[in-house]
This record gives sequence, structure tokens and C-alpha cells, in this order.
Amino acid sequence: MALTLFIVQSCDSNESSFGTDFQGEIVPTSLSYTDILNSREYGYIQTATPFVNSNGHPVVYEVLYVKQEGNILDASYLEKVTIKAPDTTYLVHKDPEVDLVIETIDISKAGQVTIAEENLFGYGDYYFTMSASISINGVMESTIFEDALRLNVGPGLVDAISYCPAKINYVNGESTVSDEPSVFGGNDDFRYELETEIDKLVIDEITGVVSVNPVYVVSETEFVSPIINVVSNISEEILAFEDVFTAVLSTESVILDKETDYFFYPPLKPKADKNTPLGGVGYSVDMANYASAAGWIKKVYYSANKGANLLTFPEVIAKRNTANVIGITGLNVSFFGPYKDPFETWCIADAVNLSLYAGCFNSKVEFWVKQSIPQNVIDDAGLDLSPIAFDVQITNNYTGDLITTEWTQVNELLTCKIGENGEDFTGTPYPLSGTIEESPSDASGIWVRCEMDLSNYKDVSEFTIAFRTKSNYETPLSIPLRGNVNISDLHFVAIEK
Repeated sequence: MALTLFIVQSCDSNESSFGTDFQGEIVPTSLSYTDILNSREYGYIQTATPFVNSNGHPVVYEVLYVKQEGNILDASYLEKVTIKAPDTTYLVHKDPEVDLVIETIDISKAGQVTIAEENLFGYGDYYFTMSASISINGVMESTIFEDALRLNVGPGLVDAISYCPAKINYVNGESTVSDEPSVFGGNDDFRYELETEIDKLVIDEITGVVSVNPVYVVSETEFVSPIINVVSNISEEILAFEDVFTAVLSTESVILDKETDYFFYPPLKPKADKNTPLGGVGYSVDMANYASAAGWIKKVYYSANKGANLLTFPEVIAKRNTANVIGITGLNVSFFGPYKDPFETWCIADAVNLSLYAGCFNSKVEFWVKQSIPQNVIDDAGLDLSPIAFDVQITNNYTGDLITTEWTQVNELLTCKIGENGEDFTGTPYPLSGTIEESPSDASGIWVRCEMDLSNYKDVSEFTIAFRTKSNYETPLSIPLRGNVNISDLHFVAIEK
């Protein structure tokens, strides 16, 4: 809802207005919010706009304090709390004799309460006391409304559990038990239960330690992967976790293979044939803000990569099969077109939680990349460097905005090889970065495999890798840019220690 006022200002400073306000200003007589129920501890919360009686006039709101069980809480509870004010905009129409000032007040979101993440609101009920103020004859007058908003916060639920090791051999007659699982997130007032395999296994409801059911007779080798429930003792809500633990029951000792978990192997399929700057499955694409400025190409972004179907090295096929990846697993940014000006574009993978694999696993990220630029374009650019740089960037705080995110370039931390049978070296080769003299070999038009050990980032819960494709020339080329960059088989893998 928006209110618009027209004010005419003449040169002799006499003021008049269009129309008459038939609904006079009154001090707000009522204020109420829809209850917020079953929010999660310490998480993001936003209310609807309130119901207020002010005769339709703009109201300024303030949260005065919060109560729990009748007690006023410390002011620190309000540090993450904001309340929306009316938005006022002015448009002045200039005239030699009369100025027309148009004042628009948007009250559609006024009074909406937002509580940012990492707040202090744990499990329980909270009541917010507000003031609602209005200007009457130039003086702000207020009404205080006790317990105008009720916030009900439910217990935080566990995000994940992880056993280390995740697979144990239980030999008949031996008193083998698992270790306690690591628990990620949530309120710690919970218990463990087995949803399946209860005839063969038992779980300690406090510790999560798994052992063989003493009444079960093991007569052959069995691989048993129970569904493990984590049940909130507060709300009795149940979270079921599958494939987090495997018990190998046997009459004699069994040698177990190390686990390999391709925990993020996105198909990288675009959402549409020509893609959009929003991206596809497992990634997004974006351009830096200045890419829209005059002289910069506006529509260079990643789309479906037919070249992924041509990446048929046996090691790639084997990993796809192991990870059960189906369909296109690659992207392509093509420069075939009337492109001469400098440009920059990004492909950003979805964030992954590395902390789930911190205990028992070594994790790494791997991808294949190929860049092809014709020699005449390279000559025209007149650079020692390749005309196009391929920068690998990482962050643990991707905000959804390239500019406000803190990125770290990691090309020099990568281990790469050129082609199917190349030798490993550190850093990305020409033409992805550097000069041809610095590169172990010229990788133009050849698939390059790169990987990065993630041991130093094992506790990061939102690890994001991105690829920045950027022109190294700062003035327009004299001939159109030609060529392309392909990315294929980006994946994260955790290998048991």
C-alpha cells in the first residue's frame, strides 16, 4: 500500500495542497501480529505485516523489549531484530512559478519484524512489546502494545550424523561396538533409535553406539545398513538418516574396503537450451557488476557443453559409473560471435559441507577443463598471456553476490595434468593461466584435469568453488574473439583414511 501527497510550493512561499484529509490522524488504537509458530532455534525469522488501526496513516514502529515466561530479557536479544519503517520517496517537478512535490509513502511492509540468523532465540515462547507512533500536528504520539507479537521457537533439529569409521566388522563372539557418531547442528536434547534392522542390531539411545543384538545368531556374512533415527526429546520430531553406518556381520574376520564417497557430483545441466544467468543443476552463472558497463560484453555465460560427451577417458567413465552420474556433466562458454571488448563471467558451484567428512575421510575437489583459442586471435591480442584467463576461486561465505563475497584464487594450489596420460604438476597450464614459457606444456585444445586437496578446509560447512573466465586484454581486439572454454565432471570426493 502506498500513500501519495501532492504539495504545491509557490515562489512567495505560500503553501497549499490538493484535497483534504478526511481521515484525521489518531494515536494507534490496536496492533496485532499473526503468531509465528515452530520457528527453529537461532535461525532466520520474518513476520507478516501487522494489523494496526491508525485511520490509514503511516505508523513508525519500535520493538521495546522481549519477554519469556513473564521476564523481560536482556537487550542483547534485540541485536539481531529489526522492524521495517514506512518507505518515503519524493519527486519534485520544477516549474518557473510553482514547484510540485510528490511525496509517496509505502506502508506495505511497515511493521514487519525480521530476526537475522545467529540470534539468541532458543527453544521456547517469546512475547514482543511494541510502540506504534504517528505524527499528529507535527508531534509524534505513541501507544505501547504489550505482547503484540508471539514467537514460538521449536528445538533445532540435527543436520547430520557421521560415524567414524562408517563400516565395522562384527565377528561372532567378539564384543565389538561402534564409536559414537559426530553430530552436526541442532539442539542436543535428543535420543537415538533404530528404525530398521532392530532384530540384528541395537543402538545406545544416549551415545549412538551400535552393537550386535545379543539375541541374534550370526551364521553368514551380512552387510547391514540400518536407518538411524534422531528423535528430539523436546518435540518428539524424528529425523531419519540412511547410509550413515554399515555393520558387517560375520563368523570370521572380513577385510573391509575403504569407503569412497562422491558426495557432490552435479550433472551441471542447464535449465534451458540457451541457459540463463541463473544457471542450472548444481551451479549458477553470474557476471561482475561492471560487466554491464559500456564497452563490456553483456551475454557471455556458460551453457550446455556438448564436449562433455567427448570426454571419454577411461578414468572419467569409471568415476561417473561409480558415482552413478547420468547425463551431461559439463558446461561451455563460447566466444564465437561479434565479441571484441573485454569481458568477465563466472560459474559458481553449489556450496558443499566438508565438515561431514572431517573425521574419517580425506576430501578433494576435481574437474576437467579445456580452452581453445585460435592462433590469429592470440596474435591479435598481442599478449604474453593467453587472451582468456581461467581463474579458480573458492570461498566459505558466498553471499549470492559476487562483489560482496570474499574470494581466494587457488590456481597455484591445484595439482593438474594435461591429457589422459600426462604427469602431475602444480598450478594451471597455459592457456588457462601464465605464459607458454612458464607452462609445462601448451594445453591449448587439450583436456586438463585439476584437483585440490581439501584438508585445510575440512571444517568448512559451506565451501564454494567458482570459475572466473576473464579477458586478459583491456582494450578491444581488432578482430572478433573466437574459441571456447569447457568445464566437465566437477565433483567432490571423500576417501576413507
